[in-house]
Amino acid sequence: MIWGAGGYATGNLGRLVTERHVVGVTTTPTIFARAITGSDACDEQLRDLALRKVGVEEALRSLTTADVREACDGLRPVFEAGMARAHRAGRELTRIAAVASVFVSRIDTEIDARLDTIGTAQAAALRGRAALANPRLAYQRYEQMAEDPRWQPLADTGARPQRPLCAETGVKDPAYPDTRYVTELVAPGVVNTMPQATLDAVADHGEIPDNSITGTFEDARRVLNDLAAVGIDYDEVMQTLEDQGVTAFDASWDQMAAPLREALIR
Repeated sequence: MIWGAGGYATGNLGRLVTERHVVGVTTTPTIFARAITGSDACDEQLRDLALRKVGVEEALRSLTTADVREACDGLRPVFEAGMARAHRAGRELTRIAAVASVFVSRIDTEIDARLDTIGTAQAAALRGRAALANPRLAYQRYEQMAEDPRWQPLADTGARPQRPLCAETGVKDPAYPDTRYVTELVAPGVVNTMPQATLDAVADHGEIPDNSITGTFEDARRVLNDLAAVGIDYDEVMQTLEDQGVTAFDASWDQMAAPLREALIR
């Protein structure tokens, strides 16, 4: 799940763990910027920092690291319960786990806009398909890695493969189902970090299949080929999105500094 500043203090994380069965959260500078500038979630912390005459850089560090640290503390019982369960099952507890993130909804946002500009029936038929094709093909690589002879010696020692993580799975186009980037990206090993609105939608009316990825690889590859046929360079789209993401994170960090500076001198 996606996490913003101030959520731990409100008790929201505890409710999400018990009521929505959340077992992990993630955050970014952009998410923190929204929490600081677009809500009152950090007002109490800001007042305390101002009273202590803390500088902007130190205030940024304090706001971001403190909230993440508190969220980790809140999730510690979940981790300990999971470790105890693994131990009872006789599993090795020293294994290292990792994920590889694949952003989802922004792919459709970027490519759908280009398809609309092209304006042909062939282009229109491809709307909303790229954001599913990309993580599905990433999952195919994940399966291939697990079968690679170079991986087997590591696997034999108990090493765990890097799991695919679907990030940014909130639906931005109202024409698509609001659970689309969750229910269509289900398979063993997949992690999905949902914003809370999506988490609530899935809990309310999402229908989770056993597996909605395996068996889709040929169709996913066809989507990329069809995009190329209508004039969309997929590699260029990915580079554009990567550049935009880096720029946005830099801007979000700077964006947090301005209101913090004002709040600290009030």
